[in-house]
Amino acid sequence: SDNPVITAPKLLLQQLEILQQFNQREEILALPDGTVDITGISGSDFQYNSLGAVKIIDTPDFGNYQVFYTGKRTGIPEKQDLQIPRQHQDWLSALDKQLKLSELKPSAAAETIQHYFQRNFRYSLYLGTEPDADLALRDFILKRKAGHCEYFAAASVMLLRQAGIPARLANGYVVEEYDPQQDLYVVRYRHAHAWAIAYYYGA
Repeated sequence: SDNPVITAPKLLLQQLEILQQFNQREEILALPDGTVDITGISGSDFQYNSLGAVKIIDTPDFGNYQVFYTGKRTGIPEKQDLQIPRQHQDWLSALDKQLKLSELKPSAAAETIQHYFQRNFRYSLYLGTEPDADLALRDFILKRKAGHCEYFAAASVMLLRQAGIPARLANGYVVEEYDPQQDLYVVRYRHAHAWAIAYYYGA
């Protein structure tokens, strides 16, 4: 489909040059928020969704392309941002009652969820042996209380939704490794990260 982001004059946009090696025929591009234009990649097709994600089809081996962006997130909250999978309703309801999330203002509920994980869980790169994602998440919450960023992010999104706060799971990269000799930031696969996005305003 067409890019859902409303285009703006390029003079008002920020610009970023990205050098990227592609390993698959189709890949989701790691783009800054509010990307409105991509130049420098020819011979490939792009697919967009309403959340601002962009997939490239028929990737080249290597891309050197320019991105023009606003820095603002696209996509307002929708009904699906409050959906809770039925198979997780039991532990979500139990934690909601324990933490009194539904009684709190959105900002306080989000902070309570963050503190709950900080006090009771630990970070681990061990993936466990459970192949079913839903069962693995239950095991993370109810037994292991240890996992990597995707577990924390997915559980946080569900708890936020349980509290009535629209939330989404985001995947991307932590960009911190700067190479002063080449004057660029290096983004490696090990820099991949997941986090929760909560939608609330002034509360």
